[in-house]
This record gives sequence, structure tokens and C-alpha cells, in this order.
Amino acid sequence: KQRYAEAKQLGEKVNASRSQINHVKAEIQQHRMARAAQGISENAGFSEEPDVEEQRLRERMEGEKASYKVTFNRLRVLKTEIEHLQHLLERGRLQLQKDFELWWAEQTISSHTSQRAALPSEPPASTRAAWKTPPISPQHPLLQPLAQQPPLAQQPPLAQQPP
Repeated sequence: KQRYAEAKQLGEKVNASRSQINHVKAEIQQHRMARAAQGISENAGFSEEPDVEEQRLRERMEGEKASYKVTFNRLRVLKTEIEHLQHLLERGRLQLQKDFELWWAEQTISSHTSQRAALPSEPPASTRAAWKTPPISPQHPLLQPLAQQPPLAQQPPLAQQPP
């Protein structure tokens, strides 16, 4: 967070320096045009050499450019640091997620294993006795399992009783 705040301040400073450089350039242009207009009105030749005011504006612009370069280079270094930290955080987050998923899978497996160990493998004898299957009887076809019963077409017709 500290680096983000510093980067934000540096970005604002870089933008301020850039706008100040552009403002000083505009002032130099205005000064030159004013000098040229003054030279034409006085019928004196326009000198390409900068006067004291233009020299002062150029020095001011050079100072702003130097400040801009220093701030911009610091911002570039800070950007690299921030991107590296973001990469490390992302890698740590992915490792944490991977470790959690592995732990979760282990917990799920051990939970299912402990639940199976707690359950008996066979029901108690009293339960088996309560659900006995009736014996197969040739006298009672209804008690025969379905697989052993002949198909309906082969079964003998039911005896019809007179009404």
C-alpha cells in the first residue's frame, strides 16, 4: 500500500511537471511572437538570439525537464517493484489455494474412511433373521422367484368356475 501511495504521488508529480513544461513552452512562444511583433513595429531586425526573459524561461523549462526525468525514472523503478510484488502475491495465493484443495481432499478421504470404519461391514444376526426370504415352493408359484416362473403364455389357464 505504501508503494502504491508513493507511485500515485510520483504520477501526479510527473503529470504536473509535464504540464508545467508545456506551459513554459507556450510562454516562450508568446515571448518570441511579442518580440517579433515589436521588432516589426520598430522596423528593427528580429534577433534570433534569446533575450534575458527568454533565457530565464528556458532555464525554468530545463529545471522542470530534469525534475520530470528524475521523477519518471523513480516511477518506472517503483512500477517494476510493484509488479514483482503483485506476481509474488499471486503466486502465494495460488500456492495457498492448491495447498487448501489438497488438504480438503485429504480431509474428505479420511472422513469417508473413518465413517466406513465406524459402520459394521455386516448387519447383526438379529437384523438378518428379521428379513428372511421365504423358501421356494413348487406348490405355491407365487412364492417362486420371478426368474423361475414360466412366461405367461406357457402358464396353464386358471380354472374357471361356472357362475
